[in-house]
Order: sequence, then C-alpha cells, then structure tokens
Amino acid sequence: MKEMTYNNGMSSRSRKPELIIFTPDRVWMGTNSIPGVAQVVETSYNKNGKWSSSTFQVILADGVDAVSVRQDFNTGKFFPDTCMSWAAVAKALKIEGVSPRAIEAAVREHWPKHAARFDERRNALIELEESDVNTRSITWEQGYHTRRIGSDVLLVDGELFKGETIPGKVVVLSSASNGQGGRYASTTYQLEVAEGTQLEYLTEGGFPGDDSLEERGWTFDGSTWQPPVNTSEPKEVEKNEGNIDLSALDGLFK
Repeated sequence: MKEMTYNNGMSSRSRKPELIIFTPDRVWMGTNSIPGVAQVVETSYNKNGKWSSSTFQVILADGVDAVSVRQDFNTGKFFPDTCMSWAAVAKALKIEGVSPRAIEAAVREHWPKHAARFDERRNALIELEESDVNTRSITWEQGYHTRRIGSDVLLVDGELFKGETIPGKVVVLSSASNGQGGRYASTTYQLEVAEGTQLEYLTEGGFPGDDSLEERGWTFDGSTWQPPVNTSEPKEVEKNEGNIDLSALDGLFK
C-alpha cells in the first residue's frame, strides 16, 4: 500500500485542485473513499474564509496510484485546449498508462464543460479535414489599449469573433490569459483558419479615421457590439404605363 497527503485549498485566481485516483482501466476524482481501492480520511481543517482548506490522508491499495492536479493559472483549465486525443489528456494530467476510455469517462462525469470544449474543437477540426480545405495557423493577442480605443477585435468574414470556434471557418486550438486580470489583461489565441476566410484586425473605438468598429457604424448595447443595420429603404422606381407625353418634342424634327 501507498500513502499520500492531499490538500484542497485554492490558490491565486481561485484556482482549485483535484485529487485523481487511478488504475490502468479506471479513474476516480474527488475525496470520497473507494472500497478496495482507496481510503481517504480528512485529518485537519484550516478555517480561513475563502482560503479555508482541508488536508486528507490518502491510503492506496496495491496497483492504485493518485495525483493532485490544479487548474492552470492563466487558463483556469485542468488540461490545455491543444489536447486532441484522450491519450493527450491523460499525459497532461500526469496519469499516462490509463485507458483513454477511462479518462474520457471520468472527464465527462466530473468536468462536463472541459469535455464539451474537447468535443467542439475535435469535431470542428475533423470537419475542416474532411472538407479538403487548406488551413493556416495564426496567433492573435486580444489586448486592451485605452478607454477611447478599447480592446482589439477580430472580424471573421464580417462577424465579430467572440473567442469561440466558428464551424467551417475558425477552430480555437487554445486560449490563455496574460497578466493578473483587470482592464489591461490580454488573451492569446491559437487559431486554425480555413482557406478563404477573411480576417480583419480592428479595435473597438479610436480616433476619427481609425479602422474601428465604432468608425464602421457598429454600436455597443451595454454588453456586446452590434453590427450596423441598413435602414435605408430602396427607392421606388417610377413605372411608365405607356402614356407618353410627346409634346416636348414638337418642333425638334421640323
């Protein structure tokens, strides 16, 4: 048998840890005891408001192992978006040798949002590959400038990119926040872009003449930018019903 100590205290930016107990064909997450597999006992509790935490003694049966993982400081994710297979996820979580089906089942049960993002990225890439469209990889950093200029924005075929995969056009391979948060924090995106997709790099606002959403007629509704609406009505074309007044032509051909 093996023993380990685990503490569930949060770190900066509210990043949480997770206890993963595993065998080659099964994965468990959390601090519940598992009969015949692991005995988890809380040994102490530190009361400190938001930073309160418990310490556990974990006793593992033969053939069972465990690791403690924590959400990434920049992304807030337990494994990076660049993982495109469950084997890659297992490697990122430092539980290599575990069946891909076992890690998939555990992630879908305990981290459904992570699993949903994984499916979205993989399916979008498969769609691009099956369409036989060439792609290119780009890195784009969305930063904040000044109150007048605002943030950098990216238009994809005229649509505002909101940090999510756009099927058939853009696949978000990864995203990571830079800095300590606040107004001037930035996010770096790794994107796979389909050939023929037009990308335009602008800012939210700026000075007259700057290429910005504001200059192009976009409006901010308090939560997001809305594209300009064409309110001009088509001009009605006068129809000639056949009653032509030829009096104005009198005398021209005499």
